[in-house]
Amino acid sequence: MAPDIKNLLIKQREKILALRSIQLDSKDLSSEIKRVLRNNLVSMLEEKPDKFEMSLLTSLILGSFNYLIDEQELPDTSQIQHAITGILCLIS
Repeated sequence: MAPDIKNLLIKQREKILALRSIQLDSKDLSSEIKRVLRNNLVSMLEEKPDKFEMSLLTSLILGSFNYLIDEQELPDTSQIQHAITGILCLIS
């Protein structure tokens, strides 16, 4: 995540935590973030992702978002690469 986004999310952490606890019918913060991501990822990527790729991308981004809010930091790139490699070994 860009440093500006990271800093904004950490600054707004308490509000985000409060929003995460609210669920109205089938809507909650996570489902709304996924919806926004799906709508915007298509325009950000060179190729339109298929349904599986979109699911993976939105889950990865939402997971990173949740980790940042919970831990108030993000792992560095090498830690992320190591984790993704481990995940690929699990599903191969």
